Amino acid sequence: MKKIFFSASTFAIPELFDNYSLIVKEVENNHCKIILDWVKYWKEVVKKYQSKGAKKPKESDIFKAIDRKKFYEEHTKAIKNCDMVIVEITRPTITVGYQLFYAIANKKPILALYFGKARN
Repeated sequence: MKKIFFSASTFAIPELFDNYSLIVKEVENNHCKIILDWVKYWKEVVKKYQSKGAKKPKESDIFKAIDRKKFYEEHTKAIKNCDMVIVEITRPTITVGYQLFYAIANKKPILALYFGKARN
């Protein structure tokens, strides 16, 4: 079973969370494993906000939920241990750019996806 590292902008979660979930689902449907499934974590965050009556978390809520040092350590370790990297680049960020650089430096195959109807 191939191990896939999936990355995307956490700051685009309010807008693109459904797309991220679809990507993860398709990877799993193709008998691959997402390592470090942060999308599952964000599903729990989204449920929490929905239970309070909010449709999706706001960008300011996302800042509160991230431990940046732990985030960096987990992601670099996951990239080293994966077979392939998939990134959703509709809303590019410095973090996703660094992860791409790190994947290239570690000679990982990369698939970059974007939503064709994106505003920018």
